[in-house]
Amino acid sequence: MRNWKAYFLARKEWKNHPEKFLGFPRSPRYKPANGQYVAIISNQQSRIVNGWLILPMKLGFTLKTRLDARHKLREVRIVPRGIGYTVEIVYHKHLPKTKKKDPRRKGAFDLGLTNLVTFVDNIGNRPIIVKDEGRGVKSITQYYLKKISKLQEQYSQQQRNELKQKNRLSVCCAV
Repeated sequence: MRNWKAYFLARKEWKNHPEKFLGFPRSPRYKPANGQYVAIISNQQSRIVNGWLILPMKLGFTLKTRLDARHKLREVRIVPRGIGYTVEIVYHKHLPKTKKKDPRRKGAFDLGLTNLVTFVDNIGNRPIIVKDEGRGVKSITQYYLKKISKLQEQYSQQQRNELKQKNRLSVCCAV
């Protein structure tokens, strides 16, 4: 529904200011019969009570959260992720204003496998290095790449290009 609303708004805007667009806005595509969309539930349909997210009766379940009634609930998204679903809670949180930072102070992060994170700044503080002593990230990466290469080899022999197992593996290793 949101896709169509955005499409009609874009068409109206295109008629007034076509220079903002690369071309005429295209209508949203339909999903295949077995395809899945992101379900968006508004704050009028769901609420948070005593740390529990209460969803509409059609869905028929509640979820324990770390939020309480202080947080202003905006919407809840249920995102399909291959082998399961992820529930995203969007809420408004008031952040206090921060004081201005000195623009001359700089810092840099370097993400890696052996040294997970390395941080250095231009003030002269000692660099911070977070190492992966157990080599967990390396072994997970190695396992993932090995499985992916085997799946790609199988699919190339079968002359298929859809990798459902690869998608499932990506979801498992990403968590």
